[in-house]
Amino acid sequence: MSQPQRLPERPRRHTATQRVRRGAVLVEFAFVALGFYVLLMGTVEIGRMILSSQLLNNAARVGARELAMMPLPATMTFEQAMDVPIAADATDVISEGARRVRETIYDKNKLAIDVTGMSPAQVQATLDSLPYLNRMLVPLMIRERVTIGGSTYDLVRYPGALVRNTEYGLNFDPSESQNRFDVMIPKIENIGPDGTGLVTWLPVVEEIVPQEALQPPGPGAAPDYRPFSIASQGRATMRGVVCLRINYPYQASMASAFMPSSDGSNTPIIANDGELAAQGSYQTVDGVNSDQPSQSGAYGLGEQYAFGQKVRPYRRIVSAQCIARRETMTPPPLSGN
Repeated sequence: MSQPQRLPERPRRHTATQRVRRGAVLVEFAFVALGFYVLLMGTVEIGRMILSSQLLNNAARVGARELAMMPLPATMTFEQAMDVPIAADATDVISEGARRVRETIYDKNKLAIDVTGMSPAQVQATLDSLPYLNRMLVPLMIRERVTIGGSTYDLVRYPGALVRNTEYGLNFDPSESQNRFDVMIPKIENIGPDGTGLVTWLPVVEEIVPQEALQPPGPGAAPDYRPFSIASQGRATMRGVVCLRINYPYQASMASAFMPSSDGSNTPIIANDGELAAQGSYQTVDGVNSDQPSQSGAYGLGEQYAFGQKVRPYRRIVSAQCIARRETMTPPPLSGN
């Protein structure tokens, strides 16, 4: 049985109204896409910031609790626990206490882990062997490949500025100074839209101290009011207390930083490390070529391509803190011992 033949379709004729509306969908899409991008950017970046804050809170809680339970000398200060270099032949109680802190709780020299040439299983095993607080910070770390002076390093590191590890290569216990780099957090003051500013430094982990303890040394300066030591000259209720703060430089991947102008407009901040002046003795690593644009540069401030130029990503320093009473202390050694 033969199939009926289909009549040829008549060519469509566009009316005047249809011709006027041609391309309107593209215009509508442009408006909708802009709003959708802003919504997507806000959802992603706010979600990342909330996640970072939760991780910091958990890390601060663990760090304060472990320091409160660690049997350390009663007169030991927070700086001694965190910053005293550990010589291989050190036998004094302060060095021994600092060694225990580094081995079990926190080691500031293990914020930039060199995993060059390691397999994924070896990398994971290295991270799993970190002290408690370092391990709590691993979810906030980035995997970065950097080229410095012709040498390429594969790093797992905390965000911030890559600085030289002053203990690397010294005659200390190799397990205490195995990494070439440390991490410090740059804080930009008096920043301008042309990228100028003054860089001051924040440690990743620091002690919360009262205002009077921040006075500069010299005649008439306040005594040591820092609360960690039982010999602190502050209030009795703030002696022998772990007051721990963790800082994190949150930097957006999808949002740029702007400076408000006097005319009400916003000006993007130019990414130009050469216009920054650093304060302090920390030695940044020159000539860092990173594969992470949002964390690149000598100060780890990152850069983005927007508005036909290199600009800074949106940045905020997020902090978490925890306070705990020290529960275990060792008495100072008797004189002559």
